[in-house]
Amino acid sequence: MKQFFLLISISSFGVKEYNTARIIEKMNSVIKKRLDDEKTDTAIKYSESEIKWIWENRQILVNINEKIKIYIITRNGNVRLSDELYFGKEYGNYICERLYDGLFEDRFINLKFK
Repeated sequence: MKQFFLLISISSFGVKEYNTARIIEKMNSVIKKRLDDEKTDTAIKYSESEIKWIWENRQILVNINEKIKIYIITRNGNVRLSDELYFGKEYGNYICERLYDGLFEDRFINLKFK
């Protein structure tokens, strides 16, 4: 209950509660803007940075109670949301690879950074 009153008190100063999911959503919106502007190279760089940031700060993900999506680079060098992608043979997932062989080449994850 004290936390609730504290949040109300600080909100009048324009201060917002720290929320990991909102930070990731903000990073995603920046990446999406680059994709919409057809700046794929920039989107790839930002996506790599986002993934590295999440990995380096993975301990803060423990308390996230909602599903998050991030932009990930595909095997074909495009950038897509994580809930649209699959792990392929590079990660030992040969079953998925065989199921989608030739159908969804742009749906496999590539996390090999430059």
